[in-house]
Amino acid sequence: MNDQALVSYLLNALETTWLLADRYEDAVAFFSSYIAGYPNDAEAHRGRGAALWYLGRLQEAIPDYTRALGLKPDDFLSLCGRGQVLAEAGDSAKAMVDLDLALRLIKATDSMDPASAAWSSAIEAFARNGRALALSGIGDTAAAMNEFDRSIALCPDNAWVYHNRAQVHELSGHLTRASADYRQSLATTQPALSLKRKEHAEARLNALSNYS
Repeated sequence: MNDQALVSYLLNALETTWLLADRYEDAVAFFSSYIAGYPNDAEAHRGRGAALWYLGRLQEAIPDYTRALGLKPDDFLSLCGRGQVLAEAGDSAKAMVDLDLALRLIKATDSMDPASAAWSSAIEAFARNGRALALSGIGDTAAAMNEFDRSIALCPDNAWVYHNRAQVHELSGHLTRASADYRQSLATTQPALSLKRKEHAEARLNALSNYS
């Protein structure tokens, strides 16, 4: 194909399809093969990075997101992805840099078109969820909770935000709240948790059964 916009659209669609179907290994295999032939495609690196992230292979995901940003520095999806991964990996300061830049870029591309506005809100919610986790990592729990609230207001059915907030509640000793959020993370599905996070939420909910 010579139409790069169409190629990018197809790669993005494949990434989304595989993640939603929990076919992370298939995504890694495809994008690895694709990158071997087309190493300068930012969407392919981002797609593989996302699949590695969903598999829990954080340190492998970071270089793919970094390569994607080297090829397309203003790609706020890659910034959001790398920021989330860095926050989960414990590098909260670097995560904040990525997520703050992503939010500025998202705001700069806001559209009055209802479909585009809804998509921008979902991506902003994604970035704020990661930012909340990063804020917790640097010890600002109050600010983290404010960011979780803002993320939920934008996208109330995102399972990931409840999973992240549950972890912050648990670390803060608020076990009843943690239990409620783990339960909510398993009940909401737009988007649903990855398989690894579902297993984690179920395990923690079982461990916190006395606080349900």
